Amino acid sequence: EGASVCSSCPRGSATAAIGSSSCEACAPGSAQPVSGSTACEACERGSFQTNEGGTACEDCARGTISGNNASGCELCPAGSLSSIVRSFSCELCDPGRYNTQPG
Repeated sequence: EGASVCSSCPRGSATAAIGSSSCEACAPGSAQPVSGSTACEACERGSFQTNEGGTACEDCARGTISGNNASGCELCPAGSLSSIVRSFSCELCDPGRYNTQPG
C-alpha cells in the first residue's frame, strides 16, 4: 500500500521544496523550534547554536559576543568587557580602569 499522508518536518529541520522526500537538518548557527517549517531561522546577534538540527538558539554568556548566524560565542579581548548576556559587542574599559583577562 502506498503513502496516504505527507509528514511534517520535525523541529530542527525544514524543507522548502515541493514534492520533497526528506527534510534538511538546520545547520549550526540556525534553529527551527516549530515542526512543518519551510526554513531554519538564523541565530540573532548575541546567540548561537553549536549543533546541527538545533531547535533553539542559546544566549552568549557575559564576557562573550556573537554576530548573526553564529555557531559559538567569542571572548571579549583583554581591555574590554561584556556585562550582559546575549551581547553582540564588547565595551572598552574606561580611562583609569583595565582588565587583563579575555572575556
